Amino acid sequence: MRSIIKWGLLAAAPALVTAWGDVGHRTVGYLAEKYFTPKAAAIYTELLANDQGYDISDAATWADTIKPKMPWTKPWHYSSMSFWEIHIHFWRSRLQI
Repeated sequence: MRSIIKWGLLAAAPALVTAWGDVGHRTVGYLAEKYFTPKAAAIYTELLANDQGYDISDAATWADTIKPKMPWTKPWHYSSMSFWEIHIHFWRSRLQI
């Protein structure tokens, strides 16, 4: 019986590790905000200006929030690539903030 439980937990582990959930997304959003350059902070403030009290943590969970209502947006939420591919794409984008 213990072996079955161990294998069950082991099989579920990848899903648990890769699932950030709201708390994880919000935490990353708040941490990222701390490292914004002044220019990035100005852009962020302009893009997310609202009168409903939303902040960066709400933006960090946006993709998860709309996914059930708009299933075609699911690929917007993730990118399956290695660290090196992400690095290359970042520089290819020529993002200057």
